[in-house]
Amino acid sequence: MELIQKTTLERAIKMLGALPVKFAVVVDLGDGNGQQVLGDASIVDKHSLKPQKVKSKTNDPRYPHGQRAKHIRSHIASLKVNEVGYVPVDIYEPIKILSQTSSWGVQAWGPGNSTVCYRPENKTIEVLRLG
Repeated sequence: MELIQKTTLERAIKMLGALPVKFAVVVDLGDGNGQQVLGDASIVDKHSLKPQKVKSKTNDPRYPHGQRAKHIRSHIASLKVNEVGYVPVDIYEPIKILSQTSSWGVQAWGPGNSTVCYRPENKTIEVLRLG
């Protein structure tokens, strides 16, 4: 664990210790020798200390594969540098379409060459192409 991670963990434990709650933090030692429990070890199920199998991320089953990307591309693919484009949220969840619009901008124009924001009053994502 890096120094900044250790410092952040220590701060979090300090904050949790100030609250009237029980907590336990399981830290993987990273050396293959196991895990360390910080806080109240009595509330940790010993079986949960074994590495958990991570479920693979699945696509949103409500929409066909690529539908959101096609929707985004149809509204902003032709943007020129310093132009603002708008992607209507339509039937999609705002946070998901915002995230995917940002990702699409990075893939199409490179990192740092676009910025996005959600406008709830008109339910659109604004995209500014910078480079």
